[in-house]
Amino acid sequence: MRNLYQVFSILLLIIFFSGCGVSKLSQSALNGNLNGVKQAIRDGDDVNDGSFGYMQACLKKHNDIVKYISDHNIKSVFQYRCLKYSAGLGNMPLVKYFIGQKHLEADRKDAYEITPLINIIFAKVRPKIYHYNYSANELEIAKYLVDHGASLDKVTKFFRGNNRPDNQYGAAYRDFMKQYKIYISGGKLPQRRDMVTHISYTNTKQQKTNNNDVKALVQKYEKENKLKELKELTQKNPNAVYYISNLELRLLLTGPKGMKIGDIKKYLLEGKSEIILVSLIKQQEQPYKKFNMQEIELLQKMGLSDKIISAMIDETTRLLRDKKLQKQQEYFLAQQKDILKSRQNVQYQNNNNTSGAGQHLGNRVYDEAKQRAINKGINMLFDRLF
Repeated sequence: MRNLYQVFSILLLIIFFSGCGVSKLSQSALNGNLNGVKQAIRDGDDVNDGSFGYMQACLKKHNDIVKYISDHNIKSVFQYRCLKYSAGLGNMPLVKYFIGQKHLEADRKDAYEITPLINIIFAKVRPKIYHYNYSANELEIAKYLVDHGASLDKVTKFFRGNNRPDNQYGAAYRDFMKQYKIYISGGKLPQRRDMVTHISYTNTKQQKTNNNDVKALVQKYEKENKLKELKELTQKNPNAVYYISNLELRLLLTGPKGMKIGDIKKYLLEGKSEIILVSLIKQQEQPYKKFNMQEIELLQKMGLSDKIISAMIDETTRLLRDKKLQKQQEYFLAQQKDILKSRQNVQYQNNNNTSGAGQHLGNRVYDEAKQRAINKGINMLFDRLF
C-alpha cells in the first residue's frame, strides 16, 4: 500500500511539473511570485486548489507568499503542516506567525504523531529526506514552542515508544534534550556539529565490534544454510550482505528492505510494471552496491533488464556522493574482497587435489552444464527466500 502511495505521488508530481492541472496560484507560489499569487486570487483561484504551491513556498521559505495565502483562508490542515515544516527548517518568523497571529496549536500532532517540536529533531537527522538545512536556531524555536504549550513529555514518549533508543533518532533526541536544558539555564552550549557525524564519531569503536559480530553471524547462517535467518539479518543490517561468500545469495539479498534484488525479481514475476519499479528504486535512501561486470551479467541472467540494473547503479552513484556512505561502502567492499579471496584459495587447492580437473577447461558441454547448475542454484535460493 505504501509503495502504491509513493507511485501515485510521483505521478502527481509529473502532472504538476508538466503544467497540467496546476492552478495559476499554485504555479506562482511555486515560483516565488507574490504578485502572481495576488493576481490569481483576484481572478478567483481557490487557495485550497493551490495547496501544492503553498507547501512548496513553505519549504522554500517564501514567507510573504505563505502569509498572504494563509490570510486568505487556506485550510488549517495545510497551515499546520507548514508550521511543522517551518519548525524543522528553523524558520522562526513563520513559526511566530502561525502561533502568534493565526493562533495555531503549538503541540498539534499529524497523522504520524509528529509535532513541530518533534520535527526539529527529525530535521537534524534526516536532512536529505526532508530537504531541510541544519537548523542553527532550533533551540530558540523549541523554547518558543514550549512557552506556547508544546510538551517535552510528548517528545520523550514519541522517541522512546516509536523508535529504538540506540538508533540515530534516539541519539538525536538525547543530544537535543541535553542541549535544550543547557540553553534554557543560560549555560554555554557545546560547539555545534552535524548530528550524523557526531553519532558516527561517538560510536566508532562500537561499530567495529558490531561489524565483527555481524560477520560471524553471517558466516554461521551461511554455513548452517539458515537462509531465512540470513535474510532477516540483512533486513536489519543491509551491509551484512558484504560478508556473504556465495555470489548468487549475496546479490539476491542486496538492497533496502522491500526493494532487495530478490524482491525486484519477485515483483517482475508477478507482472509489476518495470517503469514503476525503476521509480521505486530511485526513491530509496539506501545504496545497492558498486556492481562489477560479473555481478551485472548474473543480474541479467536473473531476468533483470538493463533499465532496472542502470537504475540501481545510478541510485547508488547518487547516494555515494555522501562521503560518509562512500567510505562505508569502500570498507565493506574491501571486506567482501578478503572473503572472496579466501574462498578462491580453498577452491584452487581443491582443484589441484582433483585428478583430471583441467580436462573440462574450454569444454562447451561442461560450460553449459555449469551455467544450468548456476541458474538452478539461483532459482532454488530465490524460491526459499522470496
